[in-house]
Amino acid sequence: MKRFDFFQPIHNQIRAQLYETGALVQHADVDQASESGTTLYRLQGVLNLLQVYMAFGELHILPAITAYESAIADSLLQERAEMGKVQEQLKESIDAQGWASQPPGQGRETEDLATCFESLALQMIQYLRREENLAGKLLWRYYSDEELQALATKLWGEKVFAPHSFSGKTIPAKEWHATQPIENESCVANASFYQTMTARAASFLYPQQRSLLQDVLAGGMVV
Repeated sequence: MKRFDFFQPIHNQIRAQLYETGALVQHADVDQASESGTTLYRLQGVLNLLQVYMAFGELHILPAITAYESAIADSLLQERAEMGKVQEQLKESIDAQGWASQPPGQGRETEDLATCFESLALQMIQYLRREENLAGKLLWRYYSDEELQALATKLWGEKVFAPHSFSGKTIPAKEWHATQPIENESCVANASFYQTMTARAASFLYPQQRSLLQDVLAGGMVV
């Protein structure tokens, strides 16, 4: 019997936003005010998305888990607290950058912004996988599909989420270039960010963390 998957459509949308925004940050031209303004707007949008999701989780998801497995809920809450710190750092970096009002050539600030976003993206991807592996199974164990669907309906009611704005189809990394036209700059940018994140994971994460992150990334990109 196939169960209702509460996390998959939500997590797919978050991953898609992280991949696309990461590519945009990497290739932003700070000498172009319009382009840099778009990048800052997109970063703020991702922050809003994550903040809404985290707040919803603390109000609804974690209490549902705490009722049966409080230790796991506490572990997830601790991870959320760490990500909250990185989110605040990213917000400060966005405020400090102020591309639209500063003269071009703020290279150091741009690098700090990209590094901060990449750190948040890495942490978030790892956290999403833990939610799927731990929280998802617990929700299936203790709650009916009807209860989970009602919970999902509440989350889709948040304006920053759009349940029909993406296909939910996942393309493995090895097929990414082959399935997209080479002239598609967005495709090339996404693939580049995908590879960069994997390389970063290999350079500074502990082996068990690196394996987890690479497993998530190898699962594909949402289009």
